[in-house]
Amino acid sequence: MSSEFRVRTLSAIVYASLVFFASLYSSWAIILFLLIVGLFCLYEYQAITAMKKSGFIGVLILSCLILLSLYFNWLAPKFILYVLVGFTLIYSLLKLLDLFNVVSLPLHKEWKTRSFEDIMMMFALLILSIHSFDTFTLILPYFILTWVSDVGAYLVGRQWGKTPLYKAVSPKKTIEGSLGAGFFTLLCGFIFWKLFFTYTLAFWLCFALVIWLFSSLGDLVESKFKRQYSIKDSSQLIPGHGGFLDRFDGFYFAIPWFILLLLVFKII
Repeated sequence: MSSEFRVRTLSAIVYASLVFFASLYSSWAIILFLLIVGLFCLYEYQAITAMKKSGFIGVLILSCLILLSLYFNWLAPKFILYVLVGFTLIYSLLKLLDLFNVVSLPLHKEWKTRSFEDIMMMFALLILSIHSFDTFTLILPYFILTWVSDVGAYLVGRQWGKTPLYKAVSPKKTIEGSLGAGFFTLLCGFIFWKLFFTYTLAFWLCFALVIWLFSSLGDLVESKFKRQYSIKDSSQLIPGHGGFLDRFDGFYFAIPWFILLLLVFKII
């Protein structure tokens, strides 16, 4: 076992433990955790793109307003939820079209600001929807499924990966690794169905499929973003993973599709 893998595994265990105990404690603990992760992601984005720090300060203020609105129930949750789902799905689709060179999104100031705001909205979407469902039976599996997808791709790709998945964007990612991620994520979804009988097998398999597809695509989107700015990692804040954007790229990119799945299955 390489030292890189040991450090990577230890970091994953620490963050998984934080999520587990936060989900057991209360939805507010998960909200606080998500806010912290989201702010670190935005901080790294701001540092990479050399955006003005006033934008990050604005996000801090908006985060406080989101917490206050949740606590005092100032917002109509369903209305805000639908608006955020719409905006973030559009952002996600635009990023996918850019990833596969169907459209070309410029790197000028206006688009960087737009991307900054949309990353924030994805975290806000999950935070605002948390009170609509059980955090232990849905948010904890969300974290675990994204982690299983990431680890499955890493282990299978490292052992058997030969065919590049998208060489122009990420030469080290392989088709074999991606298929391995899909297998282990779907298997994990099946296990969750056995553990939590609250939802159907169809839901859990669709849940796993959504996480596998869109967390993998989110990883590619971030790889292209880093390639455009000629960097390897978004930072060195998380040992073995790089930065928060490196660790949570697939996590936040899959959020709108996860919320859409919950709406389709009428869970929220």
